[in-house]
Amino acid sequence: MKFFICPACQLPTVAIGQFERERSVCRICKSTARERAVAKAMRQAMVLCPNAERVIGVSDGRWMARFATKLFGDRYSNHHYHQEPRLDIVEPDQSLFNSADIVSCCEVLEHIEPPANRAFVGLFNILKPGGIAVLSVPHTRAGDAHAEHFPVMTNTKLEMEPSPTWTGYTPDGKFHSFGDLIFHGGLGSTLEFRMYSEDSFRRHLEDAGFTIIEVLTNDRLHGIVWGPWSRVWLAQKPA
Repeated sequence: MKFFICPACQLPTVAIGQFERERSVCRICKSTARERAVAKAMRQAMVLCPNAERVIGVSDGRWMARFATKLFGDRYSNHHYHQEPRLDIVEPDQSLFNSADIVSCCEVLEHIEPPANRAFVGLFNILKPGGIAVLSVPHTRAGDAHAEHFPVMTNTKLEMEPSPTWTGYTPDGKFHSFGDLIFHGGLGSTLEFRMYSEDSFRRHLEDAGFTIIEVLTNDRLHGIVWGPWSRVWLAQKPA
């Protein structure tokens, strides 16, 4: 049996299934290994910002939204691209600038149309000085190459028939069509636009102005165990 103390429900428990990033489910709160890592990072962010007045989720999933609401109450609000309360992380409304003490952005940044740096700048802008970002994103190991699946294009469109195709125009006016698309858990907004490496993800954060606090590594005591990739990050906007 794989016993551990879950950082999400904070109870001694066991994992159902092998230790993997999206599996090894906590028998009590049903969190996966990645969600437990995010929970641990959110609790660390709460310690770093003990007087947090506003916590913003960027399209948090159901489990994450429930956990953050339990942790922060009505100080937490989950924002979406397609429904209220709205947040386009590439171009956040200026009313959100310098408004959040903590931002959670999990499994989102690989789905942003290129160039991806706009989303990192958007996250930076909505944080208050000294604010903390909790970030979860698929990435390969340090030393691996960053992979952009598509160039920067305008008039982009996802065609589903006869097979999924991503189309658009590059700045030189040429039309491009891409097949063999990768989706995460569904179609549409779950299209994968890139695969970061640990190095490229770090570079995007630093270029946006963030100071990296920690990249969470495996923690067997808390049921956070998977290969040395796709970690959970804590980053801070300098005060």
